[in-house]
Amino acid sequence: MPLEAEQVFNALMDIKSYCLDNKIETFSTMKIEGPTSLTNYVRIRTMFRYVFKNNNITIKIYKEQSFTVEERQQIIYEHHNSPVGGHSGVSRTVKRIKLNYHWRNLKRDVKQYIKKCETCQKNKSHKKIKQPMLITTTVTKPFERICLDIVGPLPKTLMGNMYILTIQDELSRFAAPIALVFTDAPTVAQAFVEC
Repeated sequence: MPLEAEQVFNALMDIKSYCLDNKIETFSTMKIEGPTSLTNYVRIRTMFRYVFKNNNITIKIYKEQSFTVEERQQIIYEHHNSPVGGHSGVSRTVKRIKLNYHWRNLKRDVKQYIKKCETCQKNKSHKKIKQPMLITTTVTKPFERICLDIVGPLPKTLMGNMYILTIQDELSRFAAPIALVFTDAPTVAQAFVEC
């Protein structure tokens, strides 16, 4: 079903408002080819000129598949960096561009562009290397293996203690807290032996 002139005009007015609101200085579109394309193109071009006159918005109407390097970069920029593009990956950006444009090595150009995109490189999530699972021995008797930890510094008590040495049995989960003044090795060792 062909578009009515009023629909095209309203769409162009919406585009103009969006460009002005978001301070967009360049708008790109593709010349549509078809059986009645010459008459339609002349009408649409006339509407473009009328709607966008006396503005600082540059309108680029691309002919079928003939883009300079700068124009390709601009198209990729509009489909990748814009709020709609949202810095999507290569596949989504290529898919979005292919809705309206196509040129040889499109995917390669998009890959190169995204590799140089500062925002994407800053936010890129690096795949973490999976570490091998540690093989640990399972305890079979109480106090076969214990865990020590020091909590603090805490507010000083009347006896001058600022730290707590926690001792926990790995099998039974029995825990014993011991108040400490210092956390040096001899003090911790003595508290452990006396426990």
